[in-house]
Amino acid sequence: MDPQIECCQIDLRYESYRMRNSNVEKRLLFSIEQQGIHTPLFGVSSSDPRFILLDGFKRYRVAQKLSIAQVPVRTVGNDVVPGFITLLRNDTSSTLTVLEQASFLHDLHTAYHLSFSEIARRVNHSISWVSMRINLLSTMTDAIREKILLGKFPLRSYMYTLAPFTRVKNKAGDIRKFIDATSGKGYSTRDIEILSRAFFGEDRKVKEQILLGNTDWTLQMLKNEPNPVPEATDSDKIFHALKSCRWHTAQLLKYYRRRPELFLEARNAIVFDFVINNCKDIAELKGKE
Repeated sequence: MDPQIECCQIDLRYESYRMRNSNVEKRLLFSIEQQGIHTPLFGVSSSDPRFILLDGFKRYRVAQKLSIAQVPVRTVGNDVVPGFITLLRNDTSSTLTVLEQASFLHDLHTAYHLSFSEIARRVNHSISWVSMRINLLSTMTDAIREKILLGKFPLRSYMYTLAPFTRVKNKAGDIRKFIDATSGKGYSTRDIEILSRAFFGEDRKVKEQILLGNTDWTLQMLKNEPNPVPEATDSDKIFHALKSCRWHTAQLLKYYRRRPELFLEARNAIVFDFVINNCKDIAELKGKE
């Protein structure tokens, strides 16, 4: 049977390395309230004496909410290095996320001076597996990393949608602004892909709307817009854009004739100005020909 320790003896120094998920914690709270904690918290002992927690932060927070004074623990030595190694070796893809793995691997390399090859050998993975995760942290600021770990921005969207832009010169600022504008809004990875394609595209006005915080409206507009197939010619793309513009213009005119006062509402007025300015730009282009 695993030993029990007082919650006040637990050291939470690595809590910021682990992802948070409020929905999982809610389900966990109900389970622990009914059945108690069956899976021990994992970590290493220290000379304080305190228990340095590496895995089980959700269970710990739930125990605190339920005023549980003691929790079961499983200790692996009295040094964090073998603790990290054990955690990474025993991990499966459903336990630690890539970013969580990266945080522990980064410490093994920078704080404890283990080479990539030594880490790879000890965690039973390839050198490329180790280097990809450690290099991932170099592409993001602490603020971006915190947003991802707090569940405000999907890790998958950062890795597969935004990471390509991290290799483009002078894009770091834009990536940070995009994440700031879209974080904490519950967007799916597909939604973020749609918004990012527009944000990093050539339409400056759409980018301005996203930066102004009009992401919901912009996303809806982009979703409703008829998109040509990827291999479409420029002529086909223009045709689709004109069809979309014609349909939306007809809708706007219908609503404006019926309820013009609605266009004066704060959120509508901002977008209405955006549309009017686009129309002016188009008119100027036609006048120059």
